[in-house]
Amino acid sequence: MGPDEKKVRYKEMYRHVMNHDAQYWASTVIQDLRATVLAGQSSSVTPKLDMALFVKGFKASKRRMIMLDYDGTLTPITNIPAQALPPAEMLEALRALCADPRNFVSVISGRDRAFLELHLGDIEGLALSGEHGSFIRYPGGEWINLLAEMDMSWKDEVLSIFEFYTERTVGATIEAKETSITWHFRNADPEYGEFQAKECMNHLENSVVSKRPVEILVGKKCLEVRPISVNKGEIVKRLMGANPKQWDFVVCAGDDKTDEDMFRSLRTIKRSVAGNTSGEEGLNAVSTSVGMGTNWSSMSMRLPPYYFTITVGPPDKRSAAAWHVSSSHDVVEALMLLAASNNAE
Repeated sequence: MGPDEKKVRYKEMYRHVMNHDAQYWASTVIQDLRATVLAGQSSSVTPKLDMALFVKGFKASKRRMIMLDYDGTLTPITNIPAQALPPAEMLEALRALCADPRNFVSVISGRDRAFLELHLGDIEGLALSGEHGSFIRYPGGEWINLLAEMDMSWKDEVLSIFEFYTERTVGATIEAKETSITWHFRNADPEYGEFQAKECMNHLENSVVSKRPVEILVGKKCLEVRPISVNKGEIVKRLMGANPKQWDFVVCAGDDKTDEDMFRSLRTIKRSVAGNTSGEEGLNAVSTSVGMGTNWSSMSMRLPPYYFTITVGPPDKRSAAAWHVSSSHDVVEALMLLAASNNAE
């Protein structure tokens, strides 16, 4: 390491120490304690996906929208992201669903477009969205960069901070994408990795987030910095279109915090559509079932149009989704059931 680089790094460490004194640490601890208490007070149980109702709604519908996350939803989470390859049965189910003109199927992922193109690009009729909504490719079309006009100069600042923590966290890696940067600590020591992630996030908030139009996304063993204007919920709105009433069966599945944007967008759309199509009684039923909590009740799902928002994980996981399944295998199994019922018609 040269003398110039040593000076730069020393200045970074000095500024960090000066900004993170005992008072700051105490304030952070209190905030974490409050968040933990509030989380316990607002926890709820998400019902397991009703497969019979799921298939029944699919069969009864004529226009179907299917939106799926990739990592942790269509494939299991792996320590090495490159090893999360699509299983054969998942590809078969996607191809079968895409072959039916009544279905519009899309994969909305945090992966870059090169990965999606390589592993899913040959499925005819499949729409793809990469980097949490930064890019989109409609069936038969070219990739569209939705952030083409955005200033990305903030990436150099974020990369410098991530490199600082990567050097001090064994097992941590950096994934640089076109519109975002991710710091992975899945292969680091669990306790130390979490500690460093919190320190890194505080550093980012003080040095970058407070000055730039970006946000920090806390994922599964990773921190991602991306433009504020980007999220999967905006892609969902784009795909649903100006007339969401055209879809009488909607499926959206995901496993982490980035997918909650999709669930929240669909909750809003569902309530709007139910109010317009089901009269006052339908709107009241949906509003009552939703209430003030984070979950949709499964009761609202039994009212057409059918919206199945599905989170992958345990039933007590906090989510805006209406249903849960335990693993990515269950998601693929559900898709195979839809594909099989499709072929049986």
